[in-house]
Amino acid sequence: MKKKILIFGGTGLLGINFLNYFNKDFEITVNYNSKKFFHPNLKYIKVNLNKHDDILASINKIKPDIIVNACAKTNIDWCSANPKISYAINVSLAEKLAEISNNMGIYFIQISSDHLFSGKVKFKTEKHKKNPLNEYAKQKSKAEDLVIKKNNNALIIRTNFFGYSQDKKNNFIIESINRLENKKLVIAFKDYYFTPIYITSLLKILKKLITKKANGIINVVGNERVSKYDLLLKVSKIFNLDSTQIKPTLISKSRLVTKRHTDLSLSNKFLKKKYKIKVSGLNNQIKQFYKEKAKNNVFNEFFNYGRHFTDKKDENSVLEVVKKGALTQGPKILDSEKIIANYVGSKYAVAVSSCTAGLHLAAKVCGLGEGRNLLTTPISFVATSNAAFYCNAKPFFSDIDPVSVCLDPKILKNSYIKRNKIKCIAPVHFAGAPANMKELYKFSKKNNLKIIEDAAHALGGKYKNGKKIGSCCYSDMTVFSFHPVKIIAGGEGGIITTNSKQYYQKLLALRTHGITQNQSNFQNTKEAFDKKEKNLWYYEMNSLGYHYRQTDIHSSLIVSQMKKIHLFLKRRTEIAAIYDLKLKNNENIEILQKDLRKESSKHLYIVKINFKKLKKSRNKFMRDLILHNIQTQVHYIPIPIHPFYTQKGYNLKQLPNTKKYYDMCLSLPIHYNLTNKQVNYICESINDLTS
Repeated sequence: MKKKILIFGGTGLLGINFLNYFNKDFEITVNYNSKKFFHPNLKYIKVNLNKHDDILASINKIKPDIIVNACAKTNIDWCSANPKISYAINVSLAEKLAEISNNMGIYFIQISSDHLFSGKVKFKTEKHKKNPLNEYAKQKSKAEDLVIKKNNNALIIRTNFFGYSQDKKNNFIIESINRLENKKLVIAFKDYYFTPIYITSLLKILKKLITKKANGIINVVGNERVSKYDLLLKVSKIFNLDSTQIKPTLISKSRLVTKRHTDLSLSNKFLKKKYKIKVSGLNNQIKQFYKEKAKNNVFNEFFNYGRHFTDKKDENSVLEVVKKGALTQGPKILDSEKIIANYVGSKYAVAVSSCTAGLHLAAKVCGLGEGRNLLTTPISFVATSNAAFYCNAKPFFSDIDPVSVCLDPKILKNSYIKRNKIKCIAPVHFAGAPANMKELYKFSKKNNLKIIEDAAHALGGKYKNGKKIGSCCYSDMTVFSFHPVKIIAGGEGGIITTNSKQYYQKLLALRTHGITQNQSNFQNTKEAFDKKEKNLWYYEMNSLGYHYRQTDIHSSLIVSQMKKIHLFLKRRTEIAAIYDLKLKNNENIEILQKDLRKESSKHLYIVKINFKKLKKSRNKFMRDLILHNIQTQVHYIPIPIHPFYTQKGYNLKQLPNTKKYYDMCLSLPIHYNLTNKQVNYICESINDLTS
């Protein structure tokens, strides 16, 4: 059974690398304040560090074998300006943890500092008399004294380390490397000396010290005394960066507010002699630092609300077209049309450059125009209603059902349709959940209306009757999207399905400038034929069309992706089930579309959050989640409140459900790449922030 480590300050540079290095051999729990990072073998706990009882309760709950205190306020100027706040973290917390761990028989490790000595003595030993110069140094010195007083078995590590972390702020080495990589000047002190150690080397040594149950004060530092300028020169050489961009300066001539020690160098002879531990040279440590650069991304993982998945088969499918096939107007377009039509159960499919293009063409074919208007939902991407404007028609909006977030057929009125000269309805299968097509179909028949389904979210979804969305059993046409965050990714692209041969032929012509090569549609037969045989070069433009063709490159990716659609849908179903389970008891969250999970493609996972009750704006909440590496999104800003629409007189006055939904909605991450542990982490983070 793994031993347990509880880390306070686990989201800083030391804490994050500690997790990465120790997680295989220990069960690790981290206390966090405002930010989290995902790790598959990590547990989190949030503790009020100012309250002794809260700290004690958390320790009793976890029952750790080891407590590590890496929590510190290290900004020297800030500590001088805020002595009371910094004292609480740098001193009081260390004292509390030392006392509690001593009383409970828990091995305690305090991470200290090399900022304890003024003067010009080089390589200070553990026995060298401390003489701290500034508030930060005094606090770290005081913390050491109190830890020894409260727990004489504690291990105190004096160190100064460098390395990668999630939070690059106040990390001199990382900031300098970033600047040098971007050809920017770096200023470094040449009279400020220390004995730096690479974080992985520090952790290897710490692991050995834990095994040996070491206690007391130990300097865990590098062998070489260097200035910050010297260190950067070494780093630039190994990282192949331009060292001429590094300019030396003197700390004595700097404008720093607070006085600093100028020689922080410590001796590691005691470490080597008593514990027989070797410390590699600084150049070797920097080389290891360089090697680990590429793989230091465990905590850089960011959970987007949506993300595509591609594999080698997808890549090969695209490369085959690029290397051998027609890039456009080739056979892959027909392949993509055939595979989609067969999948959804429609007679015809027409591939286009985007879902927006598809909506435009569908509106055109349905006869929208001046005095022939469109009714749709206010909660959609603007392309849905813009299709009406493209045809010189007007869009009108009807309110949503508050749970399905789709058009609510119960509130549609015959008089409203007649008064506003509506000739077509465009329901949106929002987030992949089917609109109430049975009732919308009945209503359309009574009012002689066309129906265009906006199924940008809904490939793979089903109606309540079991037929697939796109089969057009309730509509004239259905339009899908292959944007990268959709169910399958085509890079870009869309497709229109229909069961009408007449619509199909019109769509084919309109997507290609109104041009036809079908000889049965030719009007100028004298030009078209030579003795009843079609002239090989001949084509005709019979109407004004558009350049809305899909490329074979996009089509090849769509065809390849469709072979995995069952896997994509299955994974989304599993993720939605975890969210449903983990969020159901959160009184500040309302789960939407739960009764439509079976039919939905689960393109989005939508919740409503009572931000007013939380006394937190949605923007603040979303930014808090970003600190946990979680992206959320709002789907959508209601179309009528975009400036283009408000300038035409649109508003939300008659759309109360839309207004309420928009004020509270949030889309959570859902895509094929997410693991169960990651989804659980997202749920825990959301529950923490809404509790």
